Amino acid sequence: MTSATSTVSLVLFLLSLFCLGSWITTFKLAGKGWRFELFAVDFALGTVVFSSLAAFALGNSLSDLPFSDRILLSSKTAQVLVLLAGLVFGLANFLLLGAVSLLGIAGSFPLCIGLGLIVNALLNFRFYHPGALFAGLALLVFSVILDGRACRSRDLAMPVTKKATNQPPKAKGVRSFRGLTVAVIGGILLGTVYPLAEGGLYGDLGLGPYAGLLFFCVGVLISTLLFSVVFFNIALEGPRLNVHSYFAAQPRRHLFGLAGGAFWAVGVLSALLAKPAVAGVPSQQPLTGFLPLGSALLAMLWGALIWREFAAAPPKARLSLAGTAVLLVVGSLLIGSAYIR
Repeated sequence: MTSATSTVSLVLFLLSLFCLGSWITTFKLAGKGWRFELFAVDFALGTVVFSSLAAFALGNSLSDLPFSDRILLSSKTAQVLVLLAGLVFGLANFLLLGAVSLLGIAGSFPLCIGLGLIVNALLNFRFYHPGALFAGLALLVFSVILDGRACRSRDLAMPVTKKATNQPPKAKGVRSFRGLTVAVIGGILLGTVYPLAEGGLYGDLGLGPYAGLLFFCVGVLISTLLFSVVFFNIALEGPRLNVHSYFAAQPRRHLFGLAGGAFWAVGVLSALLAKPAVAGVPSQQPLTGFLPLGSALLAMLWGALIWREFAAAPPKARLSLAGTAVLLVVGSLLIGSAYIR
């Protein structure tokens, strides 16, 4: 690899890191009144808009094989795998956004990403040295537990309204318990996304970065529209929603969701272009290791330092959150070192 190629790869990797760790801030910028169920729909639309533009513009001019030819040459199996990965991600993203709504960015991202890394590593066990892998997985499990404790401690320490003063401590923790449950399910689903997608992205019959991203985002949109019916009625937080709730919103709220989806899609495309597969062999790193770790840590910084989600939390909650970050870093590095190159 030449120095110029290395520089381009590094720039793309850093761009991907920033986008994947920062897109969630558009949800916060949309305002407290904007529900995550509605934001998810705009997010999915934003991913399709960007991936379509990238596929038809950059995919035909910068790729060694034009976008349309890549689709024709790719196998049906590859297309189905990437589309299925997008469908799974659409549900996982719904749950991640629900967790952010209940726990905040700093509480939900390390939990979801940590569990995702655990599941991904277990599914790709054959690519790792067992000793370092299990040591890293153990640290990631502890990081997830610490993150859960941090969220619970913050929730139980929050002041209650006068009407709810007589509530037992257990009732005060319902919000965090619900958020942790949603985050766990979302994290497990996230861990299955890349193993599904990689089977359709790489190789001579794979879709490649541009067509692969478009198929993936179409899957995200289909999944989001299907599951929006469920989440609108479940209403994890607040009253039930309907279609009118979406169209009655101010245009600026929709713009934040579209921007968040486009921002995320930029990050994914940059990651796919940063280190393409060599000789048809999928590249497990950095896509499934250091990139999720970096994006989770950046999201934690956004939530803890910029949005100050743990500012009013007791010291033990902030200490647990700091411990979560440390264990997440060390555990991910151990898993990365265990990868057989």
